[in-house]
Amino acid sequence: MRFNEYSSGSTTTGEVADEIRSAIFSLVGDFRLELSICAVLLGAFYVATHAFGSLVGSIIVSLAVAYLIWLRPTRHLIMRRLRSAYFRRQFVVGLRHSDFHHRHLVLPEILALRLTKSGYRLRVRMPRGTTVDELAESSAVLASNLCVAAVRVEQDRWDASMADVAVVRGNPFSGDTLPWPDIATEKLDLWQPIPVGLDEDGEEVTISLPERNVLIGGLPGSGKSAAMAMFVAAAAADPTAVLYLLDGKRVDLPMWKRCAEGYAADDIHMAMQLLLDVRAEMERRYARLETDGRWKVTAESGLGLVLIVIDELRFFTKNLKSGASTDFISLLEDIVARGRAAGIVVVAATQRPSVDVVPARLRDLFAYRWAMACSTRDSSDTILGAGWAAEGYDASEIGHGPSDAGIGYLLADGRNPTKIRSYFINQDAAHELADRAAWLRAR
Repeated sequence: MRFNEYSSGSTTTGEVADEIRSAIFSLVGDFRLELSICAVLLGAFYVATHAFGSLVGSIIVSLAVAYLIWLRPTRHLIMRRLRSAYFRRQFVVGLRHSDFHHRHLVLPEILALRLTKSGYRLRVRMPRGTTVDELAESSAVLASNLCVAAVRVEQDRWDASMADVAVVRGNPFSGDTLPWPDIATEKLDLWQPIPVGLDEDGEEVTISLPERNVLIGGLPGSGKSAAMAMFVAAAAADPTAVLYLLDGKRVDLPMWKRCAEGYAADDIHMAMQLLLDVRAEMERRYARLETDGRWKVTAESGLGLVLIVIDELRFFTKNLKSGASTDFISLLEDIVARGRAAGIVVVAATQRPSVDVVPARLRDLFAYRWAMACSTRDSSDTILGAGWAAEGYDASEIGHGPSDAGIGYLLADGRNPTKIRSYFINQDAAHELADRAAWLRAR
């Protein structure tokens, strides 16, 4: 507890007493769980010893406590509550020594605390006259006070007085790779959300592809191909989905050729022909929607989604051997811009979607952005959008080692970027999935 400093003769005895009472009440509030447990134990000992005598009563209470601790659910519940109470106190102490408290002399109200894989997450209500942005400005100092890796503050989308505060105490992504959970699923539905990884809280993150396009960027070896493979596998396992593959590297997508309506390797003219086929299908679908009086293709319309997967987008947009790159960009831009209502989805991966690789007018049409490890803050912002690195969502801070592959920031659903580690489909599993999907489609 921090008491105000009093100069001689500047305060009254009543003011000092008020400070002491306030400190005592605050101390009792901080340790209310522990004090409640002690009160219950003392009450139990008092009742038992008066009913059965000192020795027998003490034995009965001790055995009851030992039994409750021996029970796994009860023991874990008590430990979780004690840890939550400890972290709550630590957070309050850290706030009291932060710029926010020094400026306003009040603290946010902690409404809930939840333990996570990487630390803990709090739900807080801001005091009147303060904002969530002011709390976010103190996040670096607060992280230093708490001796943790980072503190992230996110304002509630519907209530400006509420905030979610994530305290990251360690690396939640250490350990082995995470296998894709749908590897053993025989048949999938591309209209349903696709699991793509785990966030820092250990919760599963999904992506819903209908009416969305996905842009994936990052350094070589950062995990772009693994992220892209999940979308390809999900589309291949849906017999109603139509899959087109544009493979600039010729190594990651050939196994899925049997499941695809069209495949183009490092041939930009063949890739353009595939895009022309997709655009023709888009026009047919819009003609059908016009005839049926519908606004867009849905799961109930009887038409499957069309998924275009482009690996190494730079090869097609910066092809130096041909002048066809301009036409390719125009075709792709038209499909991305108008294909949403027709059920056409584009997933593109490239190392750095800068303006010279992907024109801004095309890049801005991708609603979902996934930034893997980058070399600079500018590269991170090029993928996620300008300004996110300054807000603390900087993919250049992700390590470049093999153990960091698959870690990145996912910007989706209009929320702040979420740091996740993607699931992984190894080569053997990919071949097995492709074989099963080809058999399912042939059947």
